[in-house]
Amino acid sequence: GGFDLLCNSLLSQDYTNYELIVIDDLVGRDLSNKIINMGIPLRFYGKSKDKSYPDTKFGEMNAINTALLHCTGDITVIMEDYLWLPSYSMRKWNKVYNTLPQSYLTTAVGITWDYKPPDRINDYSIWNKEFNGDFTDLKVRQLWVPGIHRLDLWDWVYAAVPMDAWIKMNGVDERFDYFMLYSIYFKFQCVMNNLQFYHDQNHIVNLIAHWNWNLGDVS
Repeated sequence: GGFDLLCNSLLSQDYTNYELIVIDDLVGRDLSNKIINMGIPLRFYGKSKDKSYPDTKFGEMNAINTALLHCTGDITVIMEDYLWLPSYSMRKWNKVYNTLPQSYLTTAVGITWDYKPPDRINDYSIWNKEFNGDFTDLKVRQLWVPGIHRLDLWDWVYAAVPMDAWIKMNGVDERFDYFMLYSIYFKFQCVMNNLQFYHDQNHIVNLIAHWNWNLGDVS
C-alpha cells in the first residue's frame, strides 16, 4: 500500500548516509528495481526468513530479525506503514546518536492524520495520485507521543535501536509473535539488558490513520 509515502519521503531527506531494507511478504510483489531506479540506497528487498516458531500467528518480530541480518550500519530505524518523514528525519537520527550512548532506544513523536481510504489496491500507491507530502486535504486526528498521549513508553511505529543493543538481546524475541505482546514484554527484555528509552520530542513525523479503512470495494 504505502510505498509512495516511504519512497517519496526518503527522496526528500537532506542526510543520505543510510541504507534501506525492505521486508515484504506479499507474494508476487517486487519493487526493488523501482526503488533502486529512484536513487534510494536499497540494501535488501525480500521476504521474511523462515520462522523460528512456525505456529506463531503474527510475523512482525520475525520480519525485524530478518532485516537485522542484512544491516551493516550502527543504528537501525524501524519504520512502519503510512509514515511521511520530514526532510530532516535521517539527520535527526544521526544527531541524536552522536549525543546519546548506544544503550538508548529512541522513539520519534508524531501527528496522526485522517485521510480518504484507498482508491484502489496497487503494489506501489493506493491512491490515484501518489502521495508527495501535501497535507492540504488531510485532517489532524491526534498527537502521538509515546508515554504521554500513548501509555507505552516504547512504540514500534518509528523508532531507532543501536545494533549494539540488538546484539545484547540476540535480536527481538520472536515468541512475541504468538500474541502481539511485544509492546509490553519488549520493554522487559530491554531493562534486563540495561537499556534505556528516550523520546526525541523535536523529531516529529506524520502518520496517516489507516486502521479503520474499509477495503471492501476497491479494485
